[in-house]
Amino acid sequence: MRESDLRKDEDIQDEIEESYFQSPILTGQEIDLKVENGIVTLNGDVDSKLMTFEAESIAQEISGVKEVINLLRLRPNSITLSL
Repeated sequence: MRESDLRKDEDIQDEIEESYFQSPILTGQEIDLKVENGIVTLNGDVDSKLMTFEAESIAQEISGVKEVINLLRLRPNSITLSL
């Protein structure tokens, strides 16, 4: 069993939330996240497509995360940025 498999869901969630707080791209966004058995589910409305990618990317980089389910939606009248 890998060390990352031993992480508690609460610890994973805390680390993701801290990373979101530190991300200048996600400043001011209210992203609801749930972690269950290492599977992260992202919900909420964000201002741009870039923010959906950033939120998913950050979550995937956290030790102990097995999968990310990204259910984030663009707010109406939001900005669509090309990558």
